[in-house]
Amino acid sequence: MLNWAKTVSLRGVGCTSDQLIEWFNEGKYQDILNNIDGLISKRNNLAVLYNLKGACLSKVLRHSEAIQNYQTAIIHDPDFPDAHNNLGNEFEFEGKCSLAVEHYKNAIRVRPRFAQAHYNLGVLHHKSGQISDAKLCYETACAFDPNYAESFNNLGNLFKENEETIEAIDAYQKALNANPDHPNAKFLLAALLGESLVSCPRQYVERLFDQYASRFEKSAIIDLYYELPQWLPKTLHAKNNYKSFGSVLEIGCGTGLFGEGLKVNCTSLIGVDISHKMMTVAAEKNVYDELHHEDCTDYLRSAPLNFDYIAAFDVFPYIGGLENIFELIKTRTQCSGKLVFTTEHNQEGDLELQKTGRFSHSKEYIENLCDQFKYKISYFGLINLRKENQRYLCGSLYVLEF
Repeated sequence: MLNWAKTVSLRGVGCTSDQLIEWFNEGKYQDILNNIDGLISKRNNLAVLYNLKGACLSKVLRHSEAIQNYQTAIIHDPDFPDAHNNLGNEFEFEGKCSLAVEHYKNAIRVRPRFAQAHYNLGVLHHKSGQISDAKLCYETACAFDPNYAESFNNLGNLFKENEETIEAIDAYQKALNANPDHPNAKFLLAALLGESLVSCPRQYVERLFDQYASRFEKSAIIDLYYELPQWLPKTLHAKNNYKSFGSVLEIGCGTGLFGEGLKVNCTSLIGVDISHKMMTVAAEKNVYDELHHEDCTDYLRSAPLNFDYIAAFDVFPYIGGLENIFELIKTRTQCSGKLVFTTEHNQEGDLELQKTGRFSHSKEYIENLCDQFKYKISYFGLINLRKENQRYLCGSLYVLEF
């Protein structure tokens, strides 16, 4: 998975509206929208103000209005690079890639050393599989702004995908030189260096899936041959003798790919996920009785647990150590039930952080947890999870009784 963070640019604001820029940096987008029309009515810095208004509308997910305001900014100043850059972001969000490229290039034409526009153009090329073009854009952005952590990070991602480990390590280190707390670069550098971590940072996982949400299903199902969401609920239903699953908690529900299959065979379905944007997609499917934007361990620690099934599909590779989850389910659940989950299979050892930035779990590791927390393994089987580098990724399916 990649870091698709886009860079919005705001520049040229006069002293009257400096307060609005401060509010923008603080995330007070609605406060800006409540006040900016008064400044616009004075007809000063119109291009700048419409650009700022567009940026706020984008942040509150009013994308069509954001486009209108960016376009208005460009009418007032056809060579306003920030507005072209931001309009490119919006067109890319809507899947209008040719228009996005046009506006990124317009921004670069006016301001050739515009690192943000080079980076955003690189992200578009990266998404589209134009790797050499993406690499050139990222490298150009880094050359123009040596402190541009996001561009070094994405350059590292690109190298990592192509298994150019030495180059990826160098890029991630440069990202951390610019931003020592960059969650993606810090974690993936540790993975590539073979450090013995036992968990994924929450901020890394949340950011990763928020940025991937808009294209997750297309990428997973079409590009990675992710057939598990269709196959697994039917398989579990058969193993349950075609009886109802009863009440189901799905932790790490994502965009609801598995929820669609689970819903038809259960009495209630609750979804929990750390990514707000993934859950927004899930909510549109109307298959969950409740959705909770929360870290799964926080939910298990605080919510009433009275479920017949607790499911976690393709979730544990992004968690790592499972001791807390096993303990919380066993000690806080109010009835007997089943925990069903998948892992990326590890033939030897216990828990391993892979160079992909995901964890693999051995059967021995799961068996030790079952012994420790008094679970019974009622089913174990090896499965194909999805394709990675043109090869199927080996996984495991577990059904545990608690």
